[in-house]
Amino acid sequence: MREDHDATQQRFDVADAAPLLLDAHAAVTSWTSDAARLLGYPTSEAVGRPAAELLIPRRRRAYPSWRGGAARTPDGPGC
Repeated sequence: MREDHDATQQRFDVADAAPLLLDAHAAVTSWTSDAARLLGYPTSEAVGRPAAELLIPRRRRAYPSWRGGAARTPDGPGC
């Protein structure tokens, strides 16, 4: 059992991650160099912007099903 946990932890440790901090309004307050590398926005462009603008593709933001309910998109429900 311990070996399984160690293997899982090791895979997690080498996974790419984009740590960032948000304020109470979901605006970015801290953006790491890894976030910039993985998501393509430099810190100067990311800090202060709503996280949804940076993390959700523009076509999906127009139909925000993540806010609740099952919104329809041009591609179908929740697509």
